Amino acid sequence: MCIIQAVSRKLPWGNQVDNFVVEHRVDNKELPQRPPEFTDAQWQDVQV
Repeated sequence: MCIIQAVSRKLPWGNQVDNFVVEHRVDNKELPQRPPEFTDAQWQDVQV
């Protein structure tokens, strides 16, 4: 998720999401919405 924050300069699931929710989503391999700053190739790397 750090790469999403580095490219978009925003937290992957926004500022209002509880850490428990983020941890649950990461554990379940859920990705946040693709930020518009990502190219197809970059987003493909995130999904791997």
